[in-house]
Amino acid sequence: MKGRFAPSPTGYIHLGNVWIALLSYVSTKQQKGQYVVRMEDIDIQRSKRELGEALLDDLEWLGFEWDEGPRVGGPESTYWQSERQTYYGDVLEHLASEKLIYPCFCNRTRLHSIASAPHVGEVVHRYDGHCRHLEAKLIKEFMTSKEPSLRLAVNSCDIDFVDRWQGFQHIHLEGELDDYVLRRGDGMYAYNLAVVL
Repeated sequence: MKGRFAPSPTGYIHLGNVWIALLSYVSTKQQKGQYVVRMEDIDIQRSKRELGEALLDDLEWLGFEWDEGPRVGGPESTYWQSERQTYYGDVLEHLASEKLIYPCFCNRTRLHSIASAPHVGEVVHRYDGHCRHLEAKLIKEFMTSKEPSLRLAVNSCDIDFVDRWQGFQHIHLEGELDDYVLRRGDGMYAYNLAVVL
């Protein structure tokens, strides 16, 4: 069993960080698991390496010891998400070869209009798939003026799993999932991709 603390180094440590780190640490150690620290510094505009290092200093000062992560290593090549760009790119290439992702050229104005459009009985507004079935010729034309984001083509699905307390669970998801952005148009990989990988 592994437990983890994965802060985003966008500021100095605060009480919420310490509380979450403590809860995950105690839970992991009670279950005789391996404790992992991973830096969620994928947001290259807001995350700062020096803030991550300061956070690690503070965790060490507070007495936390981790089994995998920055400063101690482990089976992964790095525990800083920003250093895994090549890996994310390789995964996106594989997903593209399987036709599981598609380019999206929608601008912020269009996306905001989807979120604000009235939908009877709908609480969460989802991407409408506008770019999902664009013809190759149109994609090529759009590429000349705009770098697209890349979206995961999500279809309805059935998920089966065994919950430790609730037992076997079956969930049918249809129309509840979104075509998530995996890489933004500016080249930044999305948290949705990085955290899963």
